[in-house]
Amino acid sequence: MLPLWKNKPTPQTLQECVAEKQRIASEITAARSSHQEAETQKKLAETSEASLTTQIALVDEQKTKLTESYNSFSSTWMPLMTAIGTNEFVDEMNAALAKVDDVETDVNTYIAGNGAPAASGLPTALGNIRTAIEQLRDGVQTDLSNLQSLFTGSLMTVYPEVTNDLDKKSTDLQTKKAEQAQLASTAEQEANTHEAKISQLDGEWDAAVTTCEPLLKGESLLF
Repeated sequence: MLPLWKNKPTPQTLQECVAEKQRIASEITAARSSHQEAETQKKLAETSEASLTTQIALVDEQKTKLTESYNSFSSTWMPLMTAIGTNEFVDEMNAALAKVDDVETDVNTYIAGNGAPAASGLPTALGNIRTAIEQLRDGVQTDLSNLQSLFTGSLMTVYPEVTNDLDKKSTDLQTKKAEQAQLASTAEQEANTHEAKISQLDGEWDAAVTTCEPLLKGESLLF
């Protein structure tokens, strides 16, 4: 099958050559811009997906600890109390926030280096990720503190509520992760499409240069 540019009318005059080159140059510029934007969207989605994976792992870990405490109350209560007392969960969440800070530093460096216009939305997206982690950290820590203070009274009532809350948080995070994975996949497909378009246009440009060279030298293509 012939490349698309070979199916286009061959320029016969210098004016047609100029017009053809202008068309190709314009389309290459647009394709490169779209390709860069798609790559930026892919990076953002992959960053969000990685952050959500970390959050899910932390929530699942807390669910496991709470379930173990419930199933074997007397033998696991003290380790749970120790975990609460040592601020283990908060430390883990703060470590996740530190990872977001590292990504934000890279993003700001990218933007400062005249990154794609679409990259201007990355700091806001990362801020939303940070807020979500902080809310998760503070919310779960509050739940754990409640378990500690209510141990002698209504632990058996509080535990199901905390577990259900963690289940809901885990489900919500899984849904968001799937959405980001789909966005990353879509952006990658778009980037590949634009990359193929750029390759096609490069071929058209080379063909136009070859075809128009005789005209630029004052030779005729019509004999």
